[in-house]
Amino acid sequence: MNILSEIAKKHQDWIKIVKSFGCKPEIAEDLVQEMYLKMDALIKRGIDIKYNDEINYFYIYKTLKSLFLDLKRKESKYVKISLESDYIKNFK
Repeated sequence: MNILSEIAKKHQDWIKIVKSFGCKPEIAEDLVQEMYLKMDALIKRGIDIKYNDEINYFYIYKTLKSLFLDLKRKESKYVKISLESDYIKNFK
């Protein structure tokens, strides 16, 4: 059986885990899809993601957590300014 197929059997569990980090459901789905892409790339490079002949679910958890933290770092770099803010009013 394909390793990705085995990982995908727990798809709903992966989404629940990412949602437990504080993600919205649609973002959680996107992050899980990114995790599949990362796992596929690792497998194609010949990296073994198994531990004692079973999938290393902790590694997948760490990958999901890392993807979530990367997303949060990217979001924190943007400053949101309301169109009603004093900064915009004084800019005119």
